[in-house]
Amino acid sequence: MAKVPMQETTFSSLPPLYALDEWSECQAPGDVYCMVDAALEYSEQTLKHYNRTLIHRGVCVSRCGPMEEGHWDTAAQRCVNLTVQKYGLEMYDQFGWKAVLNSPLWIQAFFSISGFLTAYTVLITSDTRPITLWKCLMLTPLAVFALWFTIAWFPALGSGPQWAWVVTREAADCSERWWYHALYVHNHLPTGKFCMGHTW
Repeated sequence: MAKVPMQETTFSSLPPLYALDEWSECQAPGDVYCMVDAALEYSEQTLKHYNRTLIHRGVCVSRCGPMEEGHWDTAAQRCVNLTVQKYGLEMYDQFGWKAVLNSPLWIQAFFSISGFLTAYTVLITSDTRPITLWKCLMLTPLAVFALWFTIAWFPALGSGPQWAWVVTREAADCSERWWYHALYVHNHLPTGKFCMGHTW
């Protein structure tokens, strides 16, 4: 299993895997100390969502809030749910937040619509302004610059849990197959490598 670095600010914003109340403060007569394993089922993608699906809590149930005698399981569940509410984990079950958190889907739709409108505009104006090889070649220096930037500088611009997994790998793939992109044949050759996905 590969280890992925995580920024401290991101890590500190996540709910802790273990949180134990002080055992010594739960020693009064009638106090109940429960050990709780709660499966939140937040995500199956452990690399992307940091696998905060199982939390382990030691809670002093009698000091967490009012409870009925003999219903310790309900009181313990209420104590653990306070953590879920504190970190806002229930928002992932709401449709509105699912739509917002899947914003790359909306971005892809925007670029798809923009691409179709651009192609339509080119087809309409091709009678008055014909497309020549020179116009296509004028884009090549910019495309080669973007390719060079992806290989040389893009991996050094950030960090995070997926940065090495996605960006560094993409830079390595681009450095192996750069000439496919320079000659505009990368869409026609099955390479098995992922380089500059926005050009596909």
